[in-house]
Amino acid sequence: MTDQRDDDAETAKAAPEFADRLSRAQARQRAKEAKPRSADGKAMGIGMRLSLELVVATTIGALFGYAFDWVLGTGPWLLIVGVPFGAAAGIRNMLRAMEEIDGANTPGNDEEDGTA
Repeated sequence: MTDQRDDDAETAKAAPEFADRLSRAQARQRAKEAKPRSADGKAMGIGMRLSLELVVATTIGALFGYAFDWVLGTGPWLLIVGVPFGAAAGIRNMLRAMEEIDGANTPGNDEEDGTA
C-alpha cells in the first residue's frame, strides 16, 4: 500500500511540472504554425522570376545576334552587339518586375479597387 501512495505523491508532484512543460511546448508549436510559411516560398519565387527575366532576355539577344550573323554572314559582330542589348533589356524587365512586386506589397495599395 505504501508503494501506491508513493507513486500517487510523485504523480501529484510531477503533474504540475508536466502541465507546465506541455503548455510551453504547445505555445512553441502554435507560434511556429502562426508564421506564414508562404513568405519563404514567395521570396524564392520572386528571386527566380527576376533571375529568369535577365537570363531569358540575354539569351534572346544572343540568339537574335547569332541568327542575323548567320543570315548576313557578318561573323560574331551582331552576336557581340546582341548580348549587351539583351542584357540591357533583361535589366529593364527586372526593374519593371521589381516595381510591380513592390507596388503589390505596399500597404494601402489603391490599385485593387480601381481608384488609383
